[in-house]
Amino acid sequence: MQRLWFRGTLFAFIALAGAGVFAACGGGGGGGSSSAPGQILPAASPTPCPSGYVGNPPGCTQEASLPGQFYPQPSPSATALPALLGYGGTIIIPAAQQATQVFMVLSSTVPTPTPAIPALGSIAHRSLLRHPLDSSSVTALIYITLSVTSGQVVFTQSSGLDSGFPGFTFTLPSGAGNGPFYLAWFENGTTWTTIAGPVSPSGGSVTLQPVFPSLVITPTTAVYLCLYTGGVVPSVAPSGSASPLPTSTTSPSAGPTSSSAASASPTSSPVSTNSPTTPPTTSPTTSPSSSPTLAPTSSPTATASPTAFPSSSPSPTPMPSSTAAVASFAMGTWPSGAWGTPISSSLVNGFEGLNSSGTAISGSETFSHAVTVSSNNSAVTLCLLSDCTPASSVTITSNSQAAVLAMSYNGNAITSATITASATGATSNSVTFTPASAAIVYTGNLNGSGNPEIDLYAPLGGGTGSTGTFTATQAGYSNITYTGGSACSTFATIAQSGSTFTVTAIASPVAGTCTITLDGFNGSTQNVIITYTSFGPIIER
Repeated sequence: MQRLWFRGTLFAFIALAGAGVFAACGGGGGGGSSSAPGQILPAASPTPCPSGYVGNPPGCTQEASLPGQFYPQPSPSATALPALLGYGGTIIIPAAQQATQVFMVLSSTVPTPTPAIPALGSIAHRSLLRHPLDSSSVTALIYITLSVTSGQVVFTQSSGLDSGFPGFTFTLPSGAGNGPFYLAWFENGTTWTTIAGPVSPSGGSVTLQPVFPSLVITPTTAVYLCLYTGGVVPSVAPSGSASPLPTSTTSPSAGPTSSSAASASPTSSPVSTNSPTTPPTTSPTTSPSSSPTLAPTSSPTATASPTAFPSSSPSPTPMPSSTAAVASFAMGTWPSGAWGTPISSSLVNGFEGLNSSGTAISGSETFSHAVTVSSNNSAVTLCLLSDCTPASSVTITSNSQAAVLAMSYNGNAITSATITASATGATSNSVTFTPASAAIVYTGNLNGSGNPEIDLYAPLGGGTGSTGTFTATQAGYSNITYTGGSACSTFATIAQSGSTFTVTAIASPVAGTCTITLDGFNGSTQNVIITYTSFGPIIER
């Protein structure tokens, strides 16, 4: 009987539960949508963060910028970087053989192409720059991806830039620190390599210009870079030419998840992932080798990886940047202009500081004395594209900055402007900017010879023929005046309002002719004939 009671109770429970579910589904006419007592409804799916963000709402954090783009040109140029988390700035673009559109993305995490690339952690040193890296203090700030979807772009060295590799001026958020800052490049798809720096920030920004003769971007070879802070290592690391998947098992006691490298030979190039001098990695199962290109489960190699460091005791003292004395200047090629046509931040090609031998100073060297480039005319201003606030003068401390010198012109009518470069201990040099002039433009009645002429034939108040108007303009100049009006006083008066001139017959005009002269900028003139006849205009047939 107890067993039958249990079955009956179970059946009643199921029946009641079924009724509750039926009611909850709207089976009744007036029950609405309320659930039955005890019923558990599924929780609503949370709204995901939008594309380019990580986390869960409302705590979404932007991970990548919106893509920026530019078309390389036959001569060097510059354009704004996309913004991300307070970072932004300018990319300095070398000349390119083909103007295929290049896309730019800034990201706070390592880009994820296929095959995957490692996070910044181990960086090989390029002897060309003489600035090795202390991997133990690397802090990756922003990753930059440059890519194309079709064709290819071949950046090349030109007279406007002493490098065929893009440079960058980064604006920094307050949390970026005081540096020094470096630029790393994921070179040849094998290893991160330091290619510019160390550079300290100035005015909330930092300029990093690698010096290489060329760079190629194709749909399968995007360029990955990273802005980071760090120090130095005791010696130069090998060049990046090792296989990405080493298979040697020379050191059997060091497996992928080893927590110690005590059994490794003291002369072995790879070091344990727990060594204080080993760069941080993104995977807890990374091989003991410090190479960023090792697969997560691969065995360590007995040969030196591209980014392995030969010693576990880094030097605490950074290598100083080299300096060079400026003896003279190559002024290069400056933009041309014309009255009335403004120029906005146009790059100056080939401006350089020269040493005592007349050779251009390397872009990686700092001038021993700052260079001042100034304009003597307020219509012409200067700036560096890395931080372009037009001013009458700019200060340049290296040829990397000289490569982004730009000029602006407001279009005003001027005879010329002199731009001078000077520095302590250097021979000054200058160039003259002379915009093309423009004539006064008359708009109004012309006589049979095609010359400006206003003909009056009715006295004041006589309607048609008692007044005549014309306009006079000059590109870049708005202060045109006139002379000679007194010669017309026996039959007309002349009134000027801006560029409009109105000639009006007087009450009792006397037939006659006079000529007024319009005076423009720098002695430019235009004559206008004014006549009064009592019989009206003559129509020749």
